[in-house]
Amino acid sequence: MKIKISTIYIIIFCIAFIPTGGIFGIDLNYWIKYILGAVWCVLGIQLISNRKNKARDGGILRNYYGFLLIPFIVMLIHLPIVYFIYNQHFDGAVFNRIISYFVQRCILLAIPIVAALYFKLNSIKYTFYALCIDYSLVIMNAIIKYGIGNFVKFALSAWRDEWNEWQASNSIASALEVHDLTFAIGFFVLYYLLFSEQKNKVKDVKLWIAFLYMWLGFKRIEMLAILIAIIVMKVMLKKCAKKKINIKSAIINVGLIVVFIAFIAIVKSNEIQDLALQYAINFNGRLHSYALLKDYYSMSLLFLGRGYCYSTLVLDRLQDLSIIHSDILKSFVDYGFIGFCLWISYYVYFLPKKFINESKSSMSKKTAIIMITFSIYAMITYLTDNTNVYFCFQTAYLLIPFAVLFEGMKRE
Repeated sequence: MKIKISTIYIIIFCIAFIPTGGIFGIDLNYWIKYILGAVWCVLGIQLISNRKNKARDGGILRNYYGFLLIPFIVMLIHLPIVYFIYNQHFDGAVFNRIISYFVQRCILLAIPIVAALYFKLNSIKYTFYALCIDYSLVIMNAIIKYGIGNFVKFALSAWRDEWNEWQASNSIASALEVHDLTFAIGFFVLYYLLFSEQKNKVKDVKLWIAFLYMWLGFKRIEMLAILIAIIVMKVMLKKCAKKKINIKSAIINVGLIVVFIAFIAIVKSNEIQDLALQYAINFNGRLHSYALLKDYYSMSLLFLGRGYCYSTLVLDRLQDLSIIHSDILKSFVDYGFIGFCLWISYYVYFLPKKFINESKSSMSKKTAIIMITFSIYAMITYLTDNTNVYFCFQTAYLLIPFAVLFEGMKRE
């Protein structure tokens, strides 16, 4: 019996999306996710090269993959410069960590483009199926371990402090809060709510399933980020003319940069500790890790950054078991003031601008709006989490916009 390529894709990513900690005792080494992703990329590129329009598709693949790599190539060029200027220690362990992160990113950027180019809009559906299968298994595992009664109780009161993971680390709340899957599902909530062209009950079912799984994962920053992304999209982007999208994205970009720079400055000044005490804000232990980084950056335009992955290496050297739950803070330390601003601008302004200028796709405007909306959501989660390196999250982040773009090219 011949197995469909779509079935192979779903099976590959059902395995690759298995959350950290495992399901039913099945856990994966971190690198297995990337090996499986690389296997899909090789298979997908081979399938694309066998099609009659392989020359056109090959050009599209090289064009967009090369564009996605630009920030990371710049980061590698930036790396030896800042290590020399700040006289930072560099050895084999540092080199291995940097190369490891770069190879992972290369694979992570290729996965969504190859899937979107081969399956077009169907890649969204197949990826959603893989996520749903995995999260359904997470739910089954949690019910078996903690009972249906606790599951129903949590589902009806997930917002209550008693379920806070730091206060109930061995509870059904912690079993259901699988970070990568939960945050990745947020993109599908946004897509099916705001952008899907389906006008039938199937779309409504997918939206409710996505919302249910997001609710059970219950990440407060995710819900806040989705709400802000929806409001900005409805107010600034929904009825925006194509030629004005670049202006609107520039305004949004500047707004995000101002908010994030303010956050970084507050962390540096220790005022975040005072705010946490004054308003009884529970940062779930994050303030300790933030304090570890504040001595490694300055709020000067001349701060050049410490180099790609440096913030991660800090904890290794300090032999601290904390995780720095803020990709915004880590990126500022790594890229510097101007580099940080350019990093945000790449996803909020420059990548949507490239989509807008794609004359071969009837979906170019829609793709640009999706990318801006998704970037707002992603960047806000970066404030208090490490979603910038999450496998499922980064796959969904790029796959959905590219699937819409390539579907528009097919229709032309």
